[in-house]
Amino acid sequence: FEHSSRRKYTSTRNTVRTILEYGLREPSWAFKKIAGIFYEAIAVLLLEPHKAEKLKAMGVGLADGIRNRLGPPSARFDRV
Repeated sequence: FEHSSRRKYTSTRNTVRTILEYGLREPSWAFKKIAGIFYEAIAVLLLEPHKAEKLKAMGVGLADGIRNRLGPPSARFDRV
């Protein structure tokens, strides 16, 4: 826990991409990963400083993961 908002963004984005790629082949694994994203968001909400910044970063990471926007976040991350 207590990673930077950029790290939260990258971790969430990459987890979403991996779930979308392998989730149908490994549904129980995918379910655990989805639960992990929610668990991480709850942990941020309850335990970490800079809650809004980190939750927004996770939301942008989720959206970018779904849209397959990979690579360095650069300008996309500035939305956070």
